[in-house]
Amino acid sequence: MTEYMDNDADGYYETLVADTDADGHYETVVADMNADGTYDVAAVDTNADDMVDRVAADLDGDNVVESFFADRDLDGRFDAAGVDTDGNGVVDYTVLDDDADGIADMEIVDADENGVDDAAEAAPAAEYATVGGTPGDDDVPGVILEITE
Repeated sequence: MTEYMDNDADGYYETLVADTDADGHYETVVADMNADGTYDVAAVDTNADDMVDRVAADLDGDNVVESFFADRDLDGRFDAAGVDTDGNGVVDYTVLDDDADGIADMEIVDADENGVDDAAEAAPAAEYATVGGTPGDDDVPGVILEITE
């Protein structure tokens, strides 16, 4: 069941809600926040537990998602957030909370948008343990190891 809502009675549907499995609970909500004819915000319950697991938003109305929030382990708490700071459609800043304590465990900044954390790329080659002039297994540029207690 899909329901369309005209929130301001102007004849244009700003909100769409969908109950894709017909259980009486909406799994998807999308909204056109600035009434430009394009949905700007989407919220999805991916596992039908009545809790939003994913949110994506186009904050500046250019039809490109600039930010997202995700509950990757489906425990009811968002544990990942990302932002596309230059608006080109590629997330270049991500914050992760992998132990679900509400404190960010890792921040990933990829300003050059090549898929590798800039901190890993910026480390001088002299910092890597080398054998025969190549990086050792634990010191491969571009790989981040997170050690938690």
